[in-house]
Amino acid sequence: MKRPVVAIDGPAGSGKSTVSRRLAQALGFRYVDTGAMYRVVGVLAAERGIDFGDAEALRALCERIHIAFEERADGVHTLVNGRDLSGEIRSGEAGQYASKVSAVPVVRERMVALQRALGAGGGVVMEGRDIGTVVFPEAAVKVFLTAAPQERARRRCADLAARGEPADVAAVAREIAQRDRRDQERAHSPLRPAPGALVVDTTHESVDAVVARLRAHIEAVAKLESPRPRRYGTSNAPRGGTIHMNQQAKVAATGGGEDDFRRLFEESMRSVRPGEVVRGRVVLVTRDAVTVDIGYKSEGQIPIQEFVDRRGEVTVKEGDEIDVYFDADEGETGGIVLSRAKAEQAKVWRDIEEAFEHNGVIEGVITGKVKGGLKVDVGVPAFLPGSHADLRPARNLDRFISQRTQFAVLKFNRARGNVVVSRRAVMERERQQLKQETLKVLEEGVILEGVVKNITDYGAFVDLGGIDGLLHVTDMSWGRVNRPSDVVSVGERVKVVVLKYDPERGRVSLGMKQILPDPWASVAERYPVGAKVHGKVVSLADYGAFVELEPGIEGLVHVSEMSWTKRVTHPS
Repeated sequence: MKRPVVAIDGPAGSGKSTVSRRLAQALGFRYVDTGAMYRVVGVLAAERGIDFGDAEALRALCERIHIAFEERADGVHTLVNGRDLSGEIRSGEAGQYASKVSAVPVVRERMVALQRALGAGGGVVMEGRDIGTVVFPEAAVKVFLTAAPQERARRRCADLAARGEPADVAAVAREIAQRDRRDQERAHSPLRPAPGALVVDTTHESVDAVVARLRAHIEAVAKLESPRPRRYGTSNAPRGGTIHMNQQAKVAATGGGEDDFRRLFEESMRSVRPGEVVRGRVVLVTRDAVTVDIGYKSEGQIPIQEFVDRRGEVTVKEGDEIDVYFDADEGETGGIVLSRAKAEQAKVWRDIEEAFEHNGVIEGVITGKVKGGLKVDVGVPAFLPGSHADLRPARNLDRFISQRTQFAVLKFNRARGNVVVSRRAVMERERQQLKQETLKVLEEGVILEGVVKNITDYGAFVDLGGIDGLLHVTDMSWGRVNRPSDVVSVGERVKVVVLKYDPERGRVSLGMKQILPDPWASVAERYPVGAKVHGKVVSLADYGAFVELEPGIEGLVHVSEMSWTKRVTHPS
């Protein structure tokens, strides 16, 4: 008989994950956590703001994502479209999200199809809800693990405490009881042992005892050959689990016992693994290195150069908590390799991915010009296309160099180290937000402040905040204006009044002179008939001269009124 699919089901806290990993290791099988798939969908739905009741949106999400399990030296990693979500899907919130999305039929249909594809070749231990009843009802080996509610609640509390989320055992016990009742009473695939499943109560059994019992059962059912004994080291450590070999040695030395599950569960939750960014405490700072304790079996040293700023000053002191990258466990030498620089790089890439996924922004400095655009330092090198440097095409890109500003992420590829950013996209978002605020107050007669963006022969365009208005040359001053540039300049802040607003065409007509009193309103009082006044000749015509008494007030001196003694044929 070929190597079978081993389907392991059971309620939360019954030990499915711990037993399944150890069993897969003992048999030389692959290990698949099917619950991780629902957690992935739940986490991504929450990130994108998708309503858990929106079946169509969840269906579309499932179609766009590709879930894969990659075995590494530190365990099985869950990859989604190349993104490692192994850490995010282990939070308490992720479990709640999974419970909600798993109740949506289209999600279950997609996940069941994927699970069946993963188990098609056999030789796999798959654990999770409904594995033996729905996904692989024809599996040769079906197991249903259970445990006393109080023990399951205690294990769950230990899990939460290890993640820094302390919880009350009684409250968790009530939550588990409610979840069990809901799962057992649900109309679609209620939680129950599959027909023919081996039911095992793990409350008072050690991990070794449960694994041995299941292994004997599987070998009897499938007539498997027992695998030859293996020595586990750095190169052939068990894949897909979080139980380390030093923990196995402890169990072997004590001969097992009822507390094995408890101890292994708690120790596995506290473990840190190479390839992760972890929080550590600085315990020693010397001239050459910084020693950091990350809660592992030994401390690690990082070259002091990784903590020196541009002024040559050390930026950490003993007792500081910092993020470091757990690069490697050197094994026999007893040391671990840590890196502050890699932790900072990892954070930069997380920020880039976050900005890309959620239409956020990252900050950077434009450092130089390259073919087709500009170079940007956002923590890693990035490319800013010339067409994305400003709202309008910019002919002179040099003026942007050395500017620190915000960028949107158009696309990125971490494996290749490629990041493409846009300054224009950020400006367009800001402009759109300003436009919405401006439209709330935009109406005829309102006085606003704006910035002159462009000047033409017939006037100037003023940015009111996300929307431009035309200030015609005839509305700039009550006086004579030869050129708009005589009154305003590009970049100048001006006060204008809205003369006309056409919301359908998006056109706004502005005025400046209308803010000031009309000088003609009181001209009769200020320039009574018979008064002698001084003025400036501003233009000549065949029939006389126009004299400006003040800006906006001009009078005509007719050629016949220019002299009593001479006959004037032309004003000049």
